[in-house]
Amino acid sequence: MEFLNKIITAISMIWNGQTKKLVAAISDKYQENVDIPQNNFRRFLFAPIIILEEIHLLLDEHSLAYPLRGGGWQVVRLPSFSLGRRIPVITRSVLDTRHGSAKHTKLMRDMYSFDGFVTVEQDDIIVDVGAYIGTLSFCFAERSGSFVSIDPMAAISNHLIYNTQSYTNAIIVSKAAWKEKTKLEINRSLLPNENSILEPDQGDLNSSFTVDADTVPNLVRDLGIEHIDYLKIEAEGVEMEILEAALADEMEIEKIAVDCSAERDGNDVISGIGTILESYNYEWRTNQESLGWGSEIVFAKQEYSQ
Repeated sequence: MEFLNKIITAISMIWNGQTKKLVAAISDKYQENVDIPQNNFRRFLFAPIIILEEIHLLLDEHSLAYPLRGGGWQVVRLPSFSLGRRIPVITRSVLDTRHGSAKHTKLMRDMYSFDGFVTVEQDDIIVDVGAYIGTLSFCFAERSGSFVSIDPMAAISNHLIYNTQSYTNAIIVSKAAWKEKTKLEINRSLLPNENSILEPDQGDLNSSFTVDADTVPNLVRDLGIEHIDYLKIEAEGVEMEILEAALADEMEIEKIAVDCSAERDGNDVISGIGTILESYNYEWRTNQESLGWGSEIVFAKQEYSQ
């Protein structure tokens, strides 16, 4: 009976024009307990999950992806046969979108803007901590002054550099943001956006790599930047350490957005981030009307800002 109900549900979704959502849901379900091969082309041809992901890309973005020799995936837009973004893994949907897609970019733009409180303005100097493949630059780089993307994955992967190469104001920092100048061991996940100083909360590969690390102010000063208009932090559970060190430096940071979702031993860090912000005289809020995990993003601005 349960199997029959699933079939009826699937038929109903297709009938109601929800084919893309159905494919994404099935793919995510398959992924939960499967170690997906990333670099073996022959296995790629027969992996059910990969085939589902290709179907989803085709339906949702009119694109296909092929594996790169050095790892990761190249996305090809079929209407023009032009090369799109590069992504480390084709698997894993984000609210029924793929990292860097047009739909995902719009989602990120909406989530990291809090109208009437904290938004990106023309010529802002933006610093993106935890840039991953550069999706936030797709949202804001064209109207920013300098757009600095900080991500340790850039030390071992060229995806972030490739995806931001069309922006003349984009600067890549292939280091980790942290509370002090040091070297950090980054624990790797099957899903590279889950890589963390902490133990990854899913897809732990039990392997790691080491990168240089420093505070956000030190990293941007090395680029000749003396203030930040908009600082975004998404660091898989260690946002408090990064933010505390950034504010303790006394560099001028006007607006802040911190992803505080449950990445620190399964708990969010909203209250901890709020306490830090208050101690440095920032007003902070969350946007409970935001989509997805956007309600767990803490927005802040200096109290004397207009």
